Amino acid sequence: MNMTNIFRPNTNTIAYSAILSSLYLILSYITSYAIGPQIRGIDAHFWRAMLMTILAMRLRVIGGPSLMGVISGFLLLAVPSSTSFLYLHSSILCGITYDLIMKSSYNNSRIKRSIIITSSIISGLVESVSVLIGLFIFGFPFNILLGRLELIGMASPIGIFIYGISKNVIMSGLGAFTAIFIISRINPKLIKDN
Repeated sequence: MNMTNIFRPNTNTIAYSAILSSLYLILSYITSYAIGPQIRGIDAHFWRAMLMTILAMRLRVIGGPSLMGVISGFLLLAVPSSTSFLYLHSSILCGITYDLIMKSSYNNSRIKRSIIITSSIISGLVESVSVLIGLFIFGFPFNILLGRLELIGMASPIGIFIYGISKNVIMSGLGAFTAIFIISRINPKLIKDN
């Protein structure tokens, strides 16, 4: 067994995970405040995917994204929302999913662009599904979203799932592409074209 794939919570991993988790929340608040409530958290998916990818590529050990998910989840409990408790488990699941997909690639000198994007999109999918299921279980009304979905004839639970998952997957993919762009400008040897 290769020892670099075992999570060892050292100060580097903890520090990077904590800093990028905090940056994730700060950037999400800034963009939500600047653009307004119309975006309803869509920006957070972009920032999470971008920063989680940067973290994974910087640390290159299993556990960094998982720890970022744990820290982010606890920080998200401070969001002034009646449903903020749902963000804890979804953030943790997101980080663990990202790590599990990337696990076999961390030891490679260059990581394929496709595996980075896949990790971001699938972890975003897991995050979105877990929050949506929780919202339905706890009877969240979805009034604003249903009004928007009615305009396109999709005001139903299926429409809510399609919209919620689609926005997260798209923004997670865009976040991964942005991270790849940034990383390839700093150190082009880290990213491998498929």
